[in-house]
Amino acid sequence: GRSLVSEELCTDFIDVYKAIPKKTWDKYDNKSVPLDAISNFVKNCLRRQMVEKEILDHTSPQVALFQHVPLKKLENSNGQMWSFFKLL
Repeated sequence: GRSLVSEELCTDFIDVYKAIPKKTWDKYDNKSVPLDAISNFVKNCLRRQMVEKEILDHTSPQVALFQHVPLKKLENSNGQMWSFFKLL
């Protein structure tokens, strides 16, 4: 799911994260709680982007029954509307 924080921060954090060499992130991996938090946040943002793209690239909607709260609606290239939900 998404949050208002991720909606606001993901793009900027991804850009900053990618501007820092991978060897720097690897050097401090599991040695700094704040840097690990940033790294994990960015990785989650990237995963969300990949899942959203994968869903939007499908031509037929997938249906799932669950209790949900609508978070975001997107339209794919075929004009189909997709809703993203937070599972409760």
